[in-house]
Amino acid sequence: MHTPTRTLVLALLPPEPLSNDLSLLMQEFCEKTGSTKPLQLPPHITVVGRFKTAVAAKVVARVQAYAATITPFPVTLTGVHHFSDPKIILLDAKADELFTLHEELLEAVTPLREPWNRFEQDRKHREPRQRELLQQYGSPYVKEFYHAHLTLAGSDVDERFEEAVTQLPEFPTEDFIATGIAVLERTHNGWVVLRECPFGPEKPQRTEQ
Repeated sequence: MHTPTRTLVLALLPPEPLSNDLSLLMQEFCEKTGSTKPLQLPPHITVVGRFKTAVAAKVVARVQAYAATITPFPVTLTGVHHFSDPKIILLDAKADELFTLHEELLEAVTPLREPWNRFEQDRKHREPRQRELLQQYGSPYVKEFYHAHLTLAGSDVDERFEEAVTQLPEFPTEDFIATGIAVLERTHNGWVVLRECPFGPEKPQRTEQ
């Protein structure tokens, strides 16, 4: 029997009331640029980008076990910036722990992912190292190309993007304590939190199947 694949993202979720403030900021930038994709997910900092797996329960278990070894740490959101490739508007996320978190979780879940990536169509435009990462991890934006951020708009922006990035406002620095990793899943009804995996000692919690 064929096991259906599920699409997951591993991310940090800012707490309330900051999350609500960020949602409003995302709505503002998406309206200015014609973007809708970021609004399909809660405000988040991607740790491991979108991947498909036929063993979601194993992914959750692996992330949960890893998260239990991590101590909560402070994260700073600062500066409204933009990327040109892909075209997105973002807040930088700063924390010494973020790169290690990305790299170790990437290695932990890669053996469980399906051989799929959403960047395949532009493989020929990538430099050799990014093509290598694309082949191994399904994304060119991993390892040394990982840039921790919170997306405000993109990558489905319209022609208004070019004007919007010339008028980026100041953003007051916001700090929060990261207390766990969220496993997000894409469903027919949009993205949902499949499981929150808290840092520190593991606590029993029901996993969706």
